[in-house]
Amino acid sequence: MAAKSGGNVDWSSIIKPILAASYGAFNNNEIIEIVKAIIK
Repeated sequence: MAAKSGGNVDWSSIIKPILAASYGAFNNNEIIEIVKAIIK
């Protein structure tokens, strides 16, 4: 599956590896804030 399809970015395919690699460095609130910032 491509990360980009029809001009829309598939954020789940981008974010999942980042979160998996750095899960211990973030708490849930920080992750939510990062996702909100990306969506804006």
